Amino acid sequence: MSVNALNINTVLRAFLFIVPMFINNAPAVQAGALQSLFIYL
Repeated sequence: MSVNALNINTVLRAFLFIVPMFINNAPAVQAGALQSLFIYL
């Protein structure tokens, strides 16, 4: 239970850190994310 809560907390913090970066420079970040996604696919 505590490990699961810790994982959720870490994911939420990562989201709170990443989402503003997406909003601040959306075109560049989205292009880079799409590019890396296609590389992994």
